[in-house]
Amino acid sequence: MDAKIIKTITNKVSQKFPEVLNVKPQVKKQPKPENSKGQNTPNFLLLYKTQAKNPKGKSIPRVVRVVVSPHGKIIKMTTSK
Repeated sequence: MDAKIIKTITNKVSQKFPEVLNVKPQVKKQPKPENSKGQNTPNFLLLYKTQAKNPKGKSIPRVVRVVVSPHGKIIKMTTSK
């Protein structure tokens, strides 16, 4: 995956989760589901692992998972609690 696309996605993700702004994501290819239609290129999974602070100020680990198309479109974004 292109570094420019990763930078753009990181900027979009950091709007919702500011603690991932300077985090380099782990990038993995995802196989296409068997029932998928359209092109045969796989999606990518970006994992941002960082620390967040709860309202009491305690630091907790956070993982933000972002599924992205090969063209850089965010398909799904989830986070750990």
